[in-house]
Amino acid sequence: MKKYERGEYGYVSGLKKRKLILSLCLFALSITLVIVGYIISGKTRESVLTVIGIVSVLPAAKVLVGYIILFPYKTFSKSEYEIIKEFDVNNYALYDFVMSSSEKIMNIYALVPTVDKVFLLLGKENKYHEYTRNY
Repeated sequence: MKKYERGEYGYVSGLKKRKLILSLCLFALSITLVIVGYIISGKTRESVLTVIGIVSVLPAAKVLVGYIILFPYKTFSKSEYEIIKEFDVNNYALYDFVMSSSEKIMNIYALVPTVDKVFLLLGKENKYHEYTRNY
């Protein structure tokens, strides 16, 4: 799986895939540790492995929360990307990212700076167009 850099086309979809796979692996590891600890300790819960398995759910949950936050957002189409790329003559454009403030989460498909203006292509899921523009 290709690792996308921030601001690169495909970043949101790649990040969602990585977070989902990582959270599933961490949950599977936690469940395995609890089951092995339960079997080794003679079918009781007083085992170090059981405690480690239960505590290891916390990092898995943290990764899953990151996935849940990104879930409604997606990468925009390749045809739109090609059109926007034509306007980026200086190669300064940023693509496919999610910005957050203390109040809202904003999906931005593309940000193209020019000499005197900054152009944004906002995602369809972005309900806060006016807030994003003022931010």
